[in-house]
Amino acid sequence: MKQQLEPLVERPLDAVIQQYGQEHITARDLANNTIILGSPGSGKTSGVLSSLITGAMTASPVMGGLFNTAKQDDLPSILKPITYANRLSDSIIINALGEFRLNWLEYARKQTPEGSNEAITVLEMFRTFSEMVNKSATVSKDPFWQTHVDKFCLAAITLLIYAKVSLSVKKMIQILHSMPKNTDDISDDNFISHSQFMYYLNLAMENPESEDNEEFDQCVSYFLDEMTQVDQRTSSNIVASIHATLFPASIGLMAKLLDDVESNFSMDMTFDGKIIIIDLPSSVYHEQGNLVTSMLMYLWQKDVMKRDLSKNNRAVFCFTDEAQLTINKQTVAFSSVCRSQQAMCIYASQSLAAIKVRLGPQSDHLLDQFINNCGNIYMLSSTNPETLKLFSNLVGKDYEMRMGFNTGMGAGKHSANASEDYRYILPEKEFRLLATGGPRNNYVVESIFVSSGRIFNEDQTYLRVAFDQKMLER
Repeated sequence: MKQQLEPLVERPLDAVIQQYGQEHITARDLANNTIILGSPGSGKTSGVLSSLITGAMTASPVMGGLFNTAKQDDLPSILKPITYANRLSDSIIINALGEFRLNWLEYARKQTPEGSNEAITVLEMFRTFSEMVNKSATVSKDPFWQTHVDKFCLAAITLLIYAKVSLSVKKMIQILHSMPKNTDDISDDNFISHSQFMYYLNLAMENPESEDNEEFDQCVSYFLDEMTQVDQRTSSNIVASIHATLFPASIGLMAKLLDDVESNFSMDMTFDGKIIIIDLPSSVYHEQGNLVTSMLMYLWQKDVMKRDLSKNNRAVFCFTDEAQLTINKQTVAFSSVCRSQQAMCIYASQSLAAIKVRLGPQSDHLLDQFINNCGNIYMLSSTNPETLKLFSNLVGKDYEMRMGFNTGMGAGKHSANASEDYRYILPEKEFRLLATGGPRNNYVVESIFVSSGRIFNEDQTYLRVAFDQKMLER
């Protein structure tokens, strides 16, 4: 049996993850967020990401963390460095077979800080899920419908909590379609005997904690007073809006792996050195896989943010390939605080434009905040003009002295001039021509690396790094 790791370790962020000549890249450096940008086929996964994963797997003290797969053949690539480091026994693979399941609503509820409201904590997560589902939707000018969605979710979650049953979207939908539509339903014996809402209400009223409880009274008032007074047409539209929000979480992989299931693992197992691999590649499971992956990452981020480092200070990591498929507002918020919680977050993406699409319209400020929070950037070959412009700006500009001399046939017709130009240190062309690996480049991937506040050899703001795609095979 494998020896249990100690929760407290000495200098967890001093672990060396990469060495480029005389330059050491430690867990402390990578805890400042890292993004890898490059076009498809530039070597992001097989070059840079693979090298960073190998470094994290072989680091000391031992780390735990999170992986996702974006393509069908990613799992063997992730398992290769894990096997090389003899850490396969630490791994948990979450896939569509459903061996590992996590009740996401119950898990979020248990993450509620002391003194806070459990229903609000769950609602915050569900809002993130809804934003992921409706990533391309325009911002509503009328908050009426969203307000009713939020109010119903809060009331339904509160009802289930006081009924002392496990939370699930499936149960919330049952409540939605069986709550009273008018005041007559409340006194109708046939309605009462067949309504799932009334079943949960009776369970909740049997709970001593619901007596003289203002929170529970507000919940009951929403269903029995407020909603029964709404006219039928408006009520039908409200129910339709709520159902449209809940339904995507009640079917497919969301239902199979996260909703109304019995949990048999937890995201905070990574704090004890476990490695969780979410193997739901977008190329196979499309948006279903992206949603499950995003929600599991959300729960992991929440665990990291509330971790007490005085009790468990082991460094953790999260490698997110094709980050444009799973990034959301919570990811951006988390990138601001993960450094203080000793979490290394490495994101790989094709371009800034791809990330912006996932964050949705009017997201320029979110994208700027996310890039600003990434203290380490690996720049690979790209053909996207916006990304190339960013690359040149990140490396920076420098002064260049230019001198000229003119002469003519006559006496005294001589002139000299000197000027200073402020030019990019590396023009966009340099990034287009970086080696992309494969047989044509002898399996070498080139990258330009910049790190916040770091000066490299000869006072350069950047470091040119080569990665061997066959590193573990040679």
